[in-house]
Amino acid sequence: MSVPVSRVSFSWLSVFIFYFFASSNLLRVSDSVLRANLKRSIMNTMQEDLDLFGRAPEGVPGDVSGKADAWTRIRFALQFFHAVVQGRRTFGALGWNVGHHFTDSDLDASLVLFKTLFRLQEKVEDFDFLPLQYLVGNINYGGCITDEWDRRCLTNLLSLYVSPEVVLEEDALSHLGLQRIPYAGSLEALNQYVETLPVEDKPELFGLHPNATLRLHQERGASLIQTVLTIASRENATVSAGGAREDQTLQFALLMKQKLPPVLKWRPVSAETFETPNGERPIPPGMAAPRRDHRRGKSSRLSGAGELVSDSEHPVKPESMAVFLFQETERFNALINLVGETLQQLELAVKGLISITGELDEMHTCISNNQVPPQWTAQAYPSLKPLGSWFEDFLQRVAALRRWTESEKPPVAFWLSGFFFPQGFLTAVLQNYARKVSAPIDALGFTFHVMSTCKPEELVEEDTLEDSCYVYGLYIDGARWNYHREVIDDQLPGATHDVFPVIQFQPGVRPAVLDADYTCPVYKTMRRAGVLSSTGHSTNFITAIDLPTDQHPSKWILRGTALICSVED
Repeated sequence: MSVPVSRVSFSWLSVFIFYFFASSNLLRVSDSVLRANLKRSIMNTMQEDLDLFGRAPEGVPGDVSGKADAWTRIRFALQFFHAVVQGRRTFGALGWNVGHHFTDSDLDASLVLFKTLFRLQEKVEDFDFLPLQYLVGNINYGGCITDEWDRRCLTNLLSLYVSPEVVLEEDALSHLGLQRIPYAGSLEALNQYVETLPVEDKPELFGLHPNATLRLHQERGASLIQTVLTIASRENATVSAGGAREDQTLQFALLMKQKLPPVLKWRPVSAETFETPNGERPIPPGMAAPRRDHRRGKSSRLSGAGELVSDSEHPVKPESMAVFLFQETERFNALINLVGETLQQLELAVKGLISITGELDEMHTCISNNQVPPQWTAQAYPSLKPLGSWFEDFLQRVAALRRWTESEKPPVAFWLSGFFFPQGFLTAVLQNYARKVSAPIDALGFTFHVMSTCKPEELVEEDTLEDSCYVYGLYIDGARWNYHREVIDDQLPGATHDVFPVIQFQPGVRPAVLDADYTCPVYKTMRRAGVLSSTGHSTNFITAIDLPTDQHPSKWILRGTALICSVED
């Protein structure tokens, strides 16, 4: 008997909880990145590869007992290393400065290299890992790495997971919470070992601190919120439609316009402001007296380049710090003018006095979503802060620079994070010292001393050393500073970054790096990645500072420990 099907369909949506309704809950728990990568590598492994040294290869003399088990562990250690370098991408900048995409071809090439050289050894104890670690770390995997600090991290990971200790010692990886890599040369035994690994990706397995998980969740949450805001802004009315949202955006824009500081004024500096080591006074760029250009046969006025001239009454030398201050003033003035002009145009557009362009509409959307407009970021310093925090930080930077330009002498400590171009400041310090001692700047460098305070106002000018500069405003990421032991130490639970103390930069002959120190990179933002410059470093990179540590520096290399100028909050 056929039953007619109704052409009308109904749908019920209930928001009341009925405990007596029968239902089924399904939960799918996916494998961790580490386990998934290991399983894929084992799946691509043939049993014949594991049995490669089950008997003496033809043409290899001597006793080969133990080589089969050792080869199984070496092969699995390489697969584990491959899974780790892939899994570190999950943790963002703490894992890798640049998100490198390593492929199975990198693993296959490394396995062939190890297999070729391993079969030439008569005894396991005679196998030399150092040449293979270099080839694998700098060519097979390191060949696709453009960031030198990532290369350093990769080679340290390789020496941790692929080493004689992993093959010969029982508890080589116990400090990572791992069981001993199995000797059994069967795929089933390897799969059983993978099942013993944590279901979740523990940061310790990747060489990171447990707080890296908190950092990961915060970044994902912020990304989710930003995505929701972006989608919501597209659904809202445009600027011309008016309404409460536009009123709030206009009020915020007017508030920023009201707080916007005036441009910085470059005034003639006194001898005390920028006194050279010999007591000679510089003249600010753009204010130098005319000089004769013999090549062109006419007079020209130097501007912007910072080249200084002298006369009989006021002998002067090029003072690098004066040039740097002038350039910083010019950059901040350009940004102040840009922010003021665009806010003025946005106000007129919202009020209907001028037509709305695509740039103004985009700027309105960004302000509504608490994002820095792209017109500003294109001309500003690198920053990951939301608009509210970015603008307050901008006001503080301008105020700090204004205090310096209006004072009779430079500050005791410099806010390194507040500069547009902090590399230029450090170079200016070295240039002034090079002129004082008549030494080539390439032969000079800095020695560093971490002070006992993070507050620059606690420094007394009489206690500071000659030729030294003191900088503050840095944050340490991936570690913390132990004021009691005066070394870097593990982060406290729940901390993502900490304020770092004032650092003394003492110029002098380029010192040798002590093996006991950790060479810590300094970045402008927590993203760390940037455009590769002609120096081979990222444009986000500033310099490297040697920090004392009572633990092996490789620990902090794997932790991704770095000093940051500007954090996101």
